Amino acid sequence: MKKTLFITIMSIGFILISCRSQKALTNIQEYANVECVQLAGNGDCIVKIQVIVKKIGQAADIATKTAVNDLIFKGIHGTPENRIQDIKPLIQDNNLIEMKQGFFDTFFSSGAYRQYGEIIDGLVPEVIKTSKGYKVTYIITLQQDKLRKTLESEGIIKSLSNRF
Repeated sequence: MKKTLFITIMSIGFILISCRSQKALTNIQEYANVECVQLAGNGDCIVKIQVIVKKIGQAADIATKTAVNDLIFKGIHGTPENRIQDIKPLIQDNNLIEMKQGFFDTFFSSGAYRQYGEIIDGLVPEVIKTSKGYKVTYIITLQQDKLRKTLESEGIIKSLSNRF
């Protein structure tokens, strides 16, 4: 009886810890919708992202940060009408996320993420006033291959050639 109770408590503890750490890193923008609308031949992914912000001046940076964050930790939804499948996250291991949390804290706080996501020039963002703030829609190019190579060179993920 004591052994079963101990195992149950330990299991619940591990689940709570893993959920907490995942949320701490991936919950940059709670009200965001990111979907891939086009794949480029050079490894880029063009995404449509909608964010809700209180100050419109922060929207572009929050949208870029959230898009890069989703590519790393959550993955990005595809669009069936464009025949694009969901893109899996670059990092799928919660333990790895916890071990490298210092890198990601620095990566996002220093603005290093900006070199992997760029709002497409010439497109005016769609802005809608809501009760929660402003709902802003951007089209962003994510440099998926470049980001993967950086994570590989930092030793965070394994190279695709090393998996076989």
